[in-house]
Amino acid sequence: MSESLRIIPLGGLGEVGKNMTVYETGGEILVVDAGLAFPRDEHLGVDLLLPDVGYLRGRRVRAVVLTHGHEDHVGGLPYLLREIDVQTVVTTRLTLGLVKSKLDEHGVGQAAELREADPDDGPLELGPFRIELVRVAHSIPDSVALVIETGAGRVVHTGDWKLDHTPVDGLKTDVGKLAEIGNRGVDLLLGDSTNAERPGTTGSERLVGEAFRTLFPLRRGRILVATFASNIHRMQQAADVAIECGRRVTVVGRSMRKNLNIARNLGYVDIPEDALVRPDEAALLPPGDVLALCTGSQGEPLSALTRIAYGDHPTLEVAQGDTVIISAKPVPGNELRVHDSINQLARSGAEVLHQEIAPVHVSGHAHQEELRTMLSLLRPRYVMPIHGEYRMLAAHAKLAREAGIDDNRIVLADNGSVVELARGGARIVDQVDSGVTFVDGLRVGDVQDVALRDRRRLSEDGVLIVVTTLASSDGGEVAPPELISRGFAESEDLLAERPDEAALLPPGDVLALCTGSQGEPLSALTRIAYGDHPTLEVAQGDTVIISAKPVPGNELRVHDSINQLARSGAEVLHQEIAPVHVSGHAHQEELRTMLSLLRPRYVMPIHGEYRMLAAHAKLAREAGIDDNRIVLADNGSVVELARGGARIVDQVDSGVTFVDGLRVGDVQDVALRDRRRLSEDGVLIVVTTLASSDGGEVAPPELISRGFAESEDLLAELRDEADRVVRQLASEHATEIKLLQEHIHDAVGQIVYDRTHRRPMVLPVVIEV
Repeated sequence: MSESLRIIPLGGLGEVGKNMTVYETGGEILVVDAGLAFPRDEHLGVDLLLPDVGYLRGRRVRAVVLTHGHEDHVGGLPYLLREIDVQTVVTTRLTLGLVKSKLDEHGVGQAAELREADPDDGPLELGPFRIELVRVAHSIPDSVALVIETGAGRVVHTGDWKLDHTPVDGLKTDVGKLAEIGNRGVDLLLGDSTNAERPGTTGSERLVGEAFRTLFPLRRGRILVATFASNIHRMQQAADVAIECGRRVTVVGRSMRKNLNIARNLGYVDIPEDALVRPDEAALLPPGDVLALCTGSQGEPLSALTRIAYGDHPTLEVAQGDTVIISAKPVPGNELRVHDSINQLARSGAEVLHQEIAPVHVSGHAHQEELRTMLSLLRPRYVMPIHGEYRMLAAHAKLAREAGIDDNRIVLADNGSVVELARGGARIVDQVDSGVTFVDGLRVGDVQDVALRDRRRLSEDGVLIVVTTLASSDGGEVAPPELISRGFAESEDLLAERPDEAALLPPGDVLALCTGSQGEPLSALTRIAYGDHPTLEVAQGDTVIISAKPVPGNELRVHDSINQLARSGAEVLHQEIAPVHVSGHAHQEELRTMLSLLRPRYVMPIHGEYRMLAAHAKLAREAGIDDNRIVLADNGSVVELARGGARIVDQVDSGVTFVDGLRVGDVQDVALRDRRRLSEDGVLIVVTTLASSDGGEVAPPELISRGFAESEDLLAELRDEADRVVRQLASEHATEIKLLQEHIHDAVGQIVYDRTHRRPMVLPVVIEV
């Protein structure tokens, strides 16, 4: 038996999502989890992100073991099975049910043996790996931690977990078994770091059920609960309370219906058949008799809640008196989309409750006190924080140090790090290629950085095509140049600073006040974080205090700065973990005080998104001001105050003036629309040269692409198709340029969509010579 174990994280370190860890010993490979992540703003036109599995290509994987059924742990499995020879997939009953459905959808259901495992059964022997499953509480049933034993030692891989003492299904994290494993001796702990920055303990899932019991009986209109499609217990609790209140339950959203059906068939959810109705049936019931469980908690454009918010759903709508509960936390980067949905729902008259203002969500990940408990139960010789951005991994490492684990026994790794566990301990010994594989339409891994760079530039400034026709005989100009544009809207004093002096002082003698609290790319703090500032840098022992709240939309950039600063060894404090910021705006009690002091006849809320104006209006109603004395206006509303009162009497033109480069006000909606499309799929230009005498083709069509990840085979097919269209029209004596452009556009665009499921902007350019 081999006495060394190589552990190689291919995803999940320095990021949240696409979790995948390779264990390798004695020539055999075990993979734990195969997750995906969703694209960030800079991944223009990309649908999904997967771990780069190049390290596994050409090798056989003994088994893939899945810790639970969330997409960031199982979503990449179909793509992995297409690329890699996997003998067995092992997981618990519910996770297996969800995975089977996913693999069948992708046509890889027979690619590997699917094996169900139970934490109550004995250990699994998978080649040189001996695996024990330990039940843990999380936000989806059947979650497990893994104990992996080899000749090199005993490793605990926690997966996602928390210490929930009152779980919905009664199945708690198995603390007794963890303590027993700790008594046996743990050589290395790979632990979930998602909430390592957050003090205290994570709330129980039952707290959300209690909130539902408080809220539902008071509501007279429809109730809509949006959550993740995999949050089986959240849906069960909402359904239980709704049925007690005499409501029928409808499920809206394909992924939620599928997951709920699987969970019901496997016995994880118990909702009586007569309590369930279809969405079209629910639309005919009195509003007070309906609970709708729906997707869309992240503001996804085509999700059920987003379509309902924008009045685009085929069966359900919201109206005055309805209540929408968003029972999930926005994933960083989704905040603006979630806020847009909330504003649209508020405009329809619905009251929207979310975690910032009501106890309608709890995390599924352990907070600091629970992580300390895990460390004390297992007493590992070495600790390797996993599953989180670098700031989270660093916070977990700090907890390990406080628990008495020496710095040289804490392994802070990156994706691609090769961590070797042997009798001498655990240490990083090598680095393998790792990164991101893009899913772009039907293609996997074919979006290169150059394509994303081009999409980014196209999204910012559009494209301007200059077509010049020259005579081959002497190079003279045959016709004036033509210009084609898409997404192109055609026609401070420097403060005297001396930061260099601070750089020469002892670190303990310096306070630096700097810009960059919003992660602005060229700000001082961002440049310091990335080692790009001309005079200041951070190092081990420094402290960075971000004394501001990220403006919605800036969260990811701020997190990136924090991660870079943590990598440099600095401790970063921000409002989520330390009292280093307060708002400059009044909260509800202060607004009530203002209303009681002024006792206004009429109230007009201003300064805020619509959801904020609606909340202010609600406070005014509670203060005794009649609805007809509250003016909820929009930009451009003309509000007239006279002896008879205040009311909206007219509407004037209002909107947005754009500043684009040096021009002000010249960016039209059509240009922004084109930029959006260019940013998603790029542009494909088809240049065809015809003879003006008879419309015959002078030369084969040429294709130019930007931001479109082309393959030579596909480009050749498109070139042949354009050539075929031109020749066919020429044989029919159809020489009208507009007609030629339409036929080329439709034919080429259809092939691109059929092959890739993408819609790049196709621009046919026909030149007559």
